[in-house]
Amino acid sequence: LWSQSASSTLAFDVTSARIATAVTDEVPGGWPEHFSHTPTSLTMQNVRLKSALQWAYKLGPFQVTGPDFLDSERYDIIAKTGSPTSEDRLRLMLQKLLGDRFRVGCHRETKERPAFVLTVARGGSRLTESLAEGEGSFQPRRNSAMSARSTTIAEFAELLAKPLGAPVVDKTGLKGRYDFSLDLNRYITGDMLGLEDVPGVFAQALLEQLGLKLDTRKCPIDLLVVDHADRVPTEN
Repeated sequence: LWSQSASSTLAFDVTSARIATAVTDEVPGGWPEHFSHTPTSLTMQNVRLKSALQWAYKLGPFQVTGPDFLDSERYDIIAKTGSPTSEDRLRLMLQKLLGDRFRVGCHRETKERPAFVLTVARGGSRLTESLAEGEGSFQPRRNSAMSARSTTIAEFAELLAKPLGAPVVDKTGLKGRYDFSLDLNRYITGDMLGLEDVPGVFAQALLEQLGLKLDTRKCPIDLLVVDHADRVPTEN
């Protein structure tokens, strides 16, 4: 399938898609991915095509597979629409943009994959319902600590996937938005060997601080499989 079947009404009014080549003030150091959106625009600087696909299809890390360059080449993608639109519609519009400019061809599959599963621990969760309005946000704190504001557990699971190196499936049944902090520093010791110690650190911190249990098991994971994509987007 060529991206998602969509009418011309899903097209942005103005688009620019090109290989990222320059270090900019907006992206310190040049290579960190920068992404922002408003009701009338999308701005992606130095992003991997895989990251753009993840946002367009509302998927987490490890849910997009395809050619190696999806995770290596960097792009600047800027798109604008003449009237305000919803975030879900912006995602559909980005799907069409990627299909038009990168000739992305993809399909969906569900496969059993090793994953981490979040559930509520026996003593119950220690999360506090948020009174804040608007989108959720995460803020790094000192060393290996962070705070979350007005965040869903599904959003938190997506964030955890990257340091844990595998999909994180939310099985807590918690549907609200929460304010909380997570501090890993007290669990990190000098005799730890490396990445294999990371899941244990998170599991202990999540259990003691948030009342959430982290287990490993095979789960059905929804995947977006990219059958074709052009490394170089068509000209603006």
